[in-house]
Amino acid sequence: MATITPIHSGLGGAIGCDYQVSRNRLVFVEYSGKLSAIDLATGAYHVLGTGYHEPEDVKLSADGSFAYVTERGGTLARVEMAHPDRTAPTTHVISAGMTAPQQIALDHDRLHAYVVEYASPGRLFRIDLATPGFPRTIVASGLHNAVGVAVSRDLSYAYVSEQTPGQVVEITLSTGHRNVIATGLVGPFFLTWADDSESALYVAERDPANRITRINLTSTPATHAVVAGGLPARPSSVAVKTAGELLACSDSVVSDVQITPYNASGPLIIGIGLIPSDKVAQVGPGLGLATTDPASALPVTAAPFGGTLPMMINHPKARSIGAQFYKLSVDGHEPLSSFNDYFWDGTQFVLKTTSPDGGGFYPVRLPGAIWLSPWLGYWLDSTALTVGVRTITVTFFNAAHASVDTATLKVFIDNRLPTAAINAILHNGVPVAPCESVKPTPDAFTFQIQASHPENLWSWSLVALWGDNKSKGVASGSTNIAAPVPSPAWQATVAGDQSSIHCGHTFILGVWDRVTNGYGHIHYAEAHKTIDIRA
Repeated sequence: MATITPIHSGLGGAIGCDYQVSRNRLVFVEYSGKLSAIDLATGAYHVLGTGYHEPEDVKLSADGSFAYVTERGGTLARVEMAHPDRTAPTTHVISAGMTAPQQIALDHDRLHAYVVEYASPGRLFRIDLATPGFPRTIVASGLHNAVGVAVSRDLSYAYVSEQTPGQVVEITLSTGHRNVIATGLVGPFFLTWADDSESALYVAERDPANRITRINLTSTPATHAVVAGGLPARPSSVAVKTAGELLACSDSVVSDVQITPYNASGPLIIGIGLIPSDKVAQVGPGLGLATTDPASALPVTAAPFGGTLPMMINHPKARSIGAQFYKLSVDGHEPLSSFNDYFWDGTQFVLKTTSPDGGGFYPVRLPGAIWLSPWLGYWLDSTALTVGVRTITVTFFNAAHASVDTATLKVFIDNRLPTAAINAILHNGVPVAPCESVKPTPDAFTFQIQASHPENLWSWSLVALWGDNKSKGVASGSTNIAAPVPSPAWQATVAGDQSSIHCGHTFILGVWDRVTNGYGHIHYAEAHKTIDIRA
């Protein structure tokens, strides 16, 4: 079910932790009074600061410059990470008088800290970190040996683990209503969101269970299942490194926990619209041209791309490699623009705009989110690009905006329109002027046409229209042509329809080239000529 690998042992009561993505390190407190860290690239253990009074949890500010530490004696301290000792002049107690405060949940957007008390009166506090004096508000009280807390991003709910009777409760923050969502847990300790979609929580269960359980919040009622058992004694907290890798703090050991969730696979660039990326030639004389199966949703043959291209991104795969952002470029240029898609908000689909941030980064879509076009990652306007092969590059970045992977797709861009022309209508080999009247004796007509595109055609057709919604095909094809058609000559006479030789006839040449935007062929040209055929 899970692979557990000790990273460092011999610790003095590792409890709360926070994974610092930008430095790839786990910062944690030891109950013996230390603020410590492990460099996950090397496994090196460092004591950052000392002098803490039975610390329970630590959480880092968004930029990593400060740490917030709860201490068993009732305090919340703010620590400057440049000087992380408890006795440093830059370390300040910003809230005191709590009863055995435990886990911290930071609201980075609003600069609030949520803290639960283990002992009576069992309160959940909200502490304003941005206001002088750090005012404290009681959000809930009467909790039963509360240890862990997690707060939803939209501030709808707080989730609290209670040691007695071994459960997790959901508190509606607007009303205070409580709902038990998980029972039968063994010494449930700190809580951690499983992913950015906030669809699930991890909870560490202490001895004798010594395991990590996942609570699924998307089902009604919520369900829970063990994802990792057999951890070192007294696990207290879990940090999520990637979708399949957790970091667990036990009493004397920090462990790497490899779990086996759904493993996203496939290319990072899924394709363009309905055309899979592996159906676009990346080598050879057809470089950048698309060919799909005849029975596919969009059959194309050696098709260039044009118009506005829906770029399809493998968001689940990106998340699985630790990506939270991406950038798109064409031949090194980033064509920044916003795009829209319908998003399911729980009750209805609402049109949602995705825009790049100030650095040009687009967000990788969250796991579990429901979009009408789940793979959509960008609408690329190709009309300003010159004809030829262009390289589309999508670079993926982690939360610290460090690159984690890159995918490329070479596409042939061609926004030239096809040519459609009826250069002459010939009756028995003699040209007929537009609007001229001729007798169908002999009944033999040919048409000097041109239907072409530099990258060849998808189809062309020449049709005769006359009378009351009457029509008759003349000729058709699927390659460039500049020649008289058809052979043998076309006859106007339709058996049983006198109007076919007693009426004006309009001949329409319609031409589709092979250029596609991923959803269909987009370039069409038309020409027409009219003559009168009258017996």
